[in-house]
Amino acid sequence: YTHVSPGVCDACLAEGRPRREWAGLLLGQFPSHRSNIQRTAQLLPPNDGAQLLANYEIWERKYEAYLQQLHEAPCTLLDMVLEKERMLRAHGIPDPFHALKLDENEVALRLYPALQSELDVIWTPGGAAEAAEAML
Repeated sequence: YTHVSPGVCDACLAEGRPRREWAGLLLGQFPSHRSNIQRTAQLLPPNDGAQLLANYEIWERKYEAYLQQLHEAPCTLLDMVLEKERMLRAHGIPDPFHALKLDENEVALRLYPALQSELDVIWTPGGAAEAAEAML
């Protein structure tokens, strides 16, 4: 397992109810995905943006079909997430959250100088080890 709890994966593999519930949560992410892919498409030239949106619509239908058939094919939550990522790439969608990440990067860049200054003020040559010892 990489980023999903082994207990969750075991429960999904062992019985249909947890698998269906997780599939329902993944289906519930579609409105957010749609919104983010639309923002990302706006960053592209018009034809490329239109193609990205068309690819997304195809992906969404296929991933929805995949999730809805899970009661027939035992799998883990990690399997569901990996299949989502595989299908996104196969449909020409390398990062549906690209626009969101650009926005977050801009905010982080504006905050960085102030954070750097704060850290410079409290930094000591002993660093974290000294601070940890002082706390003991």
